[in-house]
Amino acid sequence: MRSTAYAQRAAALTTGPAIAVRGSDAQVALTDWLMHELDRRVPEGAGDEYLGPAPDGEAVRTFFRPNWKSEDFQSAVERVRQTTGVHRILFCQRAGAIVIRGAADQVATAATVLR
Repeated sequence: MRSTAYAQRAAALTTGPAIAVRGSDAQVALTDWLMHELDRRVPEGAGDEYLGPAPDGEAVRTFFRPNWKSEDFQSAVERVRQTTGVHRILFCQRAGAIVIRGAADQVATAATVLR
């Protein structure tokens, strides 16, 4: 989440289920959205685009694939990187999700690759 939101100051608190984030309003809002997005259960193929103020005006979108294995995620991330040139992409196997951040056209192309 830190690299996707460009929030350089973020840490999990050991005293409870919480994460502390320090950054601009846009960075904190994006981090908050990502935390909630990755903590929910969604069906295969679902996903959302972040509609708040993303730093640098880039698009951020999640894609959920709850039945994929680690190898499936790794392969998909590599295909998206090769096809779109996007650098900010991660997968969270626990949530069954891929998170992509880049220019709007890169994210749109990634959606096509992940279909």
